Amino acid sequence: MEEVSRMENGQFEHLLRRIRFEDAEIDSLPLSELVAGIPPLTGDMVGSGGHVLLRLDVDVPTVDGKVTDPTRLETGAETIKFCMSKGSKLVIFGHIGRDSSESLRPVAESLSQLLRTDVQFLPDWFDESALDVTCQAKSAIAAMTPGSVVLLENCRKYSLERDLWKITEGELSLVSHKLGVAAAAIRSIAHVEINESIAASNADFSSSVVPLEMDSVALGFFIRNELAQHAVQALDSHLVVISGLKVNKLDDLESIVRRKPLRTLVSAGSLAMALRKAVAFERGEQFSIGRAESDDSNKAYIPPKRIDQARRILEVCRASETEVILPVDFVLDDGSVSELIPDSRVQLDIGPKTVELLRSVFQQYAKDSANSASPFAMFTNGVFGKFEDPRYELGTKMYIEILQSISQDVRIYVGGGEGRLALERFGNISDVQHAFTAGGTILKCMGGKHVAYLKSLWLHKSLSG
Repeated sequence: MEEVSRMENGQFEHLLRRIRFEDAEIDSLPLSELVAGIPPLTGDMVGSGGHVLLRLDVDVPTVDGKVTDPTRLETGAETIKFCMSKGSKLVIFGHIGRDSSESLRPVAESLSQLLRTDVQFLPDWFDESALDVTCQAKSAIAAMTPGSVVLLENCRKYSLERDLWKITEGELSLVSHKLGVAAAAIRSIAHVEINESIAASNADFSSSVVPLEMDSVALGFFIRNELAQHAVQALDSHLVVISGLKVNKLDDLESIVRRKPLRTLVSAGSLAMALRKAVAFERGEQFSIGRAESDDSNKAYIPPKRIDQARRILEVCRASETEVILPVDFVLDDGSVSELIPDSRVQLDIGPKTVELLRSVFQQYAKDSANSASPFAMFTNGVFGKFEDPRYELGTKMYIEILQSISQDVRIYVGGGEGRLALERFGNISDVQHAFTAGGTILKCMGGKHVAYLKSLWLHKSLSG
């Protein structure tokens, strides 16, 4: 029997609009309150021996068809094993990378090893022309036994997974019916969905649309703890370090400085180049950021609109009396150290003067923290150079050493991604208060923005009864 939608298309479109775009009611909620409003995972929810959908963090690195770092899979192990122990027939789905051709087959093998059970892999599970689960997938899922696990192929194989990413409010009505039909079809797999994918911060179909069609939804054990405890505590940070190659992090940085006054903002990488250029512009000075401003084919290219955004960020920092610390010297792509960046060059690391400047800033913060009634918090995201290349690793390596030196006096939160990888390479996870596995999601939380799947899970209660 085919599933039908739980709601009228108009209601469905209204909910999608609240999830995808700003919503005064939801966006004004503190993160702690939003998470508290989403049901917890319980045995009653998954213990009937029925099918359960699990949105899992399966976006893990692979080399030659093998998972090289299963950390994200391991974070979901408690939730998976709990469901299995209750007799659930567990259907796991999620994405890997941004390339629709990437496959989750290696992840099925890694999950089998982690869970010590055979995880069946379904490579072709959705028919986009029919907006329905394929007959083969339905048959395989129907044949599952209690406690068994199936992994569906990369959701990003299908265009509907990406339909909400860049859509405008005016375009939403064009896709809402299609998404509603597809979500209702996926309800034929299961009526219960658990989200254990903290890193899925895009408005993915699987994580923000599918929950609306479920009878029951919940946050998994890991993601609830990450958000309700560690992310909420990281929000207390008055020193924020944000760096990296992705200049679109300026969007997150702008949200962060507008959310609440900071004591100190430290930046490096492409973000710092935009800020250094903005500082020079305001002073009536010239400061070249090299190929980052002249070569739009370069990964580090910074378009003029980002310089304008950097100026807005600096204005907010001045108004809130936030100290802004930027690099004063650089390691260039020819290996030289310079306080200037020639037009033909790219900066790939911070220089020794910047390292000492940072050491002074962090030591003072740690000293003030040690003399306070309770330890200060700081949040750091990103690395200071192309640290995967030994020629440009020194800045990041020294930064990790500085963090180790202040860790007894400061609660340090590392925002996932390359920052966590650098901590593992040059230090230890135990050197900090907490290291997240999700960089982008936590950055959004730091800026006071709620990711789409949290909005969806919170809104689900409006459909109950």
